[in-house]
Amino acid sequence: MKANDALRRGMLRQIRERGPLPSRAFEDRSTGAWRSSGWNNGRNVGMMLFYLQMTGQLMVAGRSGGQKLWNLPERCLPPGTPRTRLGEPAIVRWAAEISLRALGVATAADIRDHFIRWKYVNLPAALSSLEKQGRIVPVSVRDGERSSPGTWYVHADDLPLLDRLEAGQWSPRTTLLSPFDNLIIDRRRTSRMFGFDYTMEIYVPAAKRRYGYYAMPVLHGDRLVARVDPAMDRKAGRLSIRGVSVEDGCHDLAVARATREAIAGLATFLGAGAIDYDGAVPPRWRRTLSA
Repeated sequence: MKANDALRRGMLRQIRERGPLPSRAFEDRSTGAWRSSGWNNGRNVGMMLFYLQMTGQLMVAGRSGGQKLWNLPERCLPPGTPRTRLGEPAIVRWAAEISLRALGVATAADIRDHFIRWKYVNLPAALSSLEKQGRIVPVSVRDGERSSPGTWYVHADDLPLLDRLEAGQWSPRTTLLSPFDNLIIDRRRTSRMFGFDYTMEIYVPAAKRRYGYYAMPVLHGDRLVARVDPAMDRKAGRLSIRGVSVEDGCHDLAVARATREAIAGLATFLGAGAIDYDGAVPPRWRRTLSA
């Protein structure tokens, strides 16, 4: 970064003078190339934008044609945004609370792998402090008679929600989950908690895909019951379902009907006028899904 400070200053100057800009607006005037063995090798402008974002010097202000627009934070944040600088321990405590609220119930390892992933300096001390303050509460997670190993936490603000869940005061629903949904973004945690092994197959060669290019897990109540691989044909205005696979023990037609409604909701969201089931569908579900 020191070698490319002129690139950093030039990019900030362009945004200051011209307003929000996409990455393609910046000429690569780096003097030292970014080297890696991955996809970002040589992507000097992209890595500089990432650095400026991570250090709070730039923010994403919007999108144009699918490209991020970058701008100065003071032009993006509302006037009442707190300006107090936080020390590292306070930042870790704050981030740990956000992570836990997003996860619902989590171990220290789950929290570490979420939100500011792997950047929780001295997380055990942060969790101990939050527990002493009453901000988080240790709980036991059980599956029947079996207790899940490790120390689990729930945010204190979610304790009333736990009481309502135990009393059956909740309304189950069925929805399709994005591969990046908080519930499943940590694949090991998803497997551990739901017995559901999920891999996003976008980068898997077509011949080796098991469930489809963008297979979306189906959340039915508190279970992950199926996967649906959708593709939107925007010119034709049709949603194609290229495959449906159902987990063992989840072939009930009530689950099929709920999944059909979730797919219909996706079609409405995308503005599709029709739904086509073009791929493999379990025989027991086909008539119900197509109804």
